[in-house]
Amino acid sequence: NPDLVFPDTLAIAPYFAGNMTSNDIPPIAPAYPTIDEILDTHMPMAISAVRPEVQAQKVIADTQGWDLICYEGGQHYVGIGAAVNDATLTAVLNGANRDPRMYDRYRTYLDILKEEGVSAYYNFSNVYPPGRYGSWGILEYQDQPIEEAHKYRAIIDWIQANPTGVTEVPGWEFY
Repeated sequence: NPDLVFPDTLAIAPYFAGNMTSNDIPPIAPAYPTIDEILDTHMPMAISAVRPEVQAQKVIADTQGWDLICYEGGQHYVGIGAAVNDATLTAVLNGANRDPRMYDRYRTYLDILKEEGVSAYYNFSNVYPPGRYGSWGILEYQDQPIEEAHKYRAIIDWIQANPTGVTEVPGWEFY
């Protein structure tokens, strides 16, 4: 490090996760989680589990005198391994991502990040259609109506309720 350049930020990716493998979900329809089970039971636990993870990283950041940011994050409900090809599981997970309750789940998640000292959050993907590889986008397509885009609406409303005062980024040009 001849130029003595040192970090000033610790960047993390605190997804609230729901990776599901074939071992987690037997290929028998009644054994699949319902959208209600995902949104009302599993997801609140997964979001709560983010708090201690962020707290641990905040201790490291504070010890070093660094800011703590999220270089990416959001929900991580996707089949992995052989489960990526499970059409029933994909339909359930995509349905959960489209449910209006995602609005409150994202608001809770963002509140936790703020409460634990995260100074900036970058959602993983803006526009991405849902499919077997995940429902990463906060919009499914560019002109999706906001009343259908619950994750997008949650983020926009959260930003408006939690202004940072940042109006420009030094050295960046916006077109």
